[in-house]
Amino acid sequence: MPTEDIQWWLCATEGTHHYFHMDNWGDCTIIEVLAGEKIWVFAQLKDQKRQTSTTLWTEEFLDMTSLDPLEWDNEAVLLTPGTQLLMQPGTIHAVFTPENAICHGGHFLATSTMSEMLYRAIHCFFKGRMLTNIDHPTIQSRVNVIICYFYKVYVLCTPELSYLPDILTQHGLEQLMATVCLVELHNVICSSSYTLTQEELIAWRLQQDNISINDMLSLYNISAAPYGSRMENIYSRGRAISLLKSILGRATIHDEDGNKVQADDDNNEAEEYNNFIVPPEDLFNHQLQWSTSRWPELQATVKNSTSQDYDSKCLAWDFPKVTITVDPPTPSSPLTNSDLMRLGLWCGDVMFLQAYWKYGSSTMVHEGAPSSSSDQNLAGNKRKGPHQSTDMLKRQRHS
Repeated sequence: MPTEDIQWWLCATEGTHHYFHMDNWGDCTIIEVLAGEKIWVFAQLKDQKRQTSTTLWTEEFLDMTSLDPLEWDNEAVLLTPGTQLLMQPGTIHAVFTPENAICHGGHFLATSTMSEMLYRAIHCFFKGRMLTNIDHPTIQSRVNVIICYFYKVYVLCTPELSYLPDILTQHGLEQLMATVCLVELHNVICSSSYTLTQEELIAWRLQQDNISINDMLSLYNISAAPYGSRMENIYSRGRAISLLKSILGRATIHDEDGNKVQADDDNNEAEEYNNFIVPPEDLFNHQLQWSTSRWPELQATVKNSTSQDYDSKCLAWDFPKVTITVDPPTPSSPLTNSDLMRLGLWCGDVMFLQAYWKYGSSTMVHEGAPSSSSDQNLAGNKRKGPHQSTDMLKRQRHS
């Protein structure tokens, strides 16, 4: 698992400081002072419900260096040698160095705070430059590792019980569902999904077909997101869906009055993509549409959220008070790669893979000379609809 960008040292001279910010993507943070001193100043909203506000963190003139004391409480902590500090996701903090200091620290994910991480990841995507001081590109892989672990324990019934959310409690079930949401939103709230590809060969081959680099995002969903990470996310979504089906298929949930709550695990996976229509919206709406297309109830909610009558001030959902019982699991065999891809594949992924196989480096031996049969199989398909691309993808995958 990549960890280079989440372990670090701080060497600061007297007077060094950093104004209020949150650590990116909702990572938890640990820091230990080895020499010198640090002053850590925490800022917390007086109204805790506003932590997940949909408006506070997107204000046009948001200034993290000047927080209104009428809305925020501040607390300072002096860190001396040997002191360790742990911060939860999204903690607003400023740092001052009263004397030369050396510190060691890092970022990590905690299965007990995945919902808080989800909210902060969304905030940082929309206002990253205003809220945070650094990006951590390995965050998707680290979340995917957690999904692999959940899948291994809850679906395959591997007896490893450390650091698992207790799905018999509301909080535990919420953390598991938040982790699944993070995996589903990987492409949606990733800046590279909206940035032009840096692969020169693909760009050159597109231009040979009179397709501009600027058009490939909307035509093929080709972006700066690398092939490897996109495939990893597809398989991770497959595991996440299998995880949900396993948990909800065994869970019985009752509300406060004892009425049974339906835990719907049907994601309409057999519907395929025949009726999928890429909306004529901006690229973000494309990604959001692809993310919600397999979940009719969610798709209806997202559609409703664009209406003038819809008023959602917070990302956090008021989880109803329920009691949860879960039947003992039945060990199952791991899903094949084909099964995981079938469960995790978006229409946008199909568009990307169709184009990648045609324009990617694996289809070319030397400049100007296509060499792979996939070139011929894909010829003339570049503007076909998503359902046609899906059929072709199946043939290529099983060939």
